[in-house]
Amino acid sequence: MRSTIFQKPGVTDGAWKSHHGSMRIVDFSITKQLEDEYGGSLGCIVICTSNGKIGTITHLDTTDIDKVDDFIKTLDSELKNNKESTKVILSGGSALNESKELAKKIQQAMQTNGYKIIGSYLDQKTRNPRPKTAAIEKDKVLVKEFVNQNQDQITEISFSNGDKKTYSKEKELPDFVKNWGK
Repeated sequence: MRSTIFQKPGVTDGAWKSHHGSMRIVDFSITKQLEDEYGGSLGCIVICTSNGKIGTITHLDTTDIDKVDDFIKTLDSELKNNKESTKVILSGGSALNESKELAKKIQQAMQTNGYKIIGSYLDQKTRNPRPKTAAIEKDKVLVKEFVNQNQDQITEISFSNGDKKTYSKEKELPDFVKNWGK
C-alpha cells in the first residue's frame, strides 16, 4: 500500500483496503481537493462522500461485490458521528452485468444504512466507457472524462442538491509540442 510519507496534507488512509488501495479520508480545512488515483473505465464505482468538513473517496471494482457490506461498516466507523450530515455521489460504472450489479448493491446498502445518495454519474449503457476519474471537493465532485487527446469533459456534481454542470476543457499541451517546427 501507499506510504504515508507521500500523503497529501490533510489526507489519511482509512481502514478499508482493496487492491485499488485504501479509502481516502480528506480534511477540507487542510486540503481543497482529492482525486481518485485509479480512474475507472471497466465497471469500477467510485464512492465520494462529504459533509463539508471531511470527505472520503473509495474505489470499488467488480471483484469487491461481495464486500460492499464490509465497506459500509468501515465507512460508518470512519465517519462516526458525521454520518447523518454526510452526502454521497457515485461515479463510474459500465454496461457490464457485474458493474450494474455492483452499483445496485452499493446503492441499496448505502440507502439501507442511512446514507443519502444526492447524485451520480454512472454509465450503465456503454460496455467500454471512456476513461474517467473523480475528484472530491467539500461541496462537489468533479468527474473528468477523456474525450480525445486534446480535450476532456468535466462534469461537476453538487453535494448540496445533486445538480450537474458539464463543460469541456482543452488539455494543456507540453511546450515541446506547442513549439514543434518553430
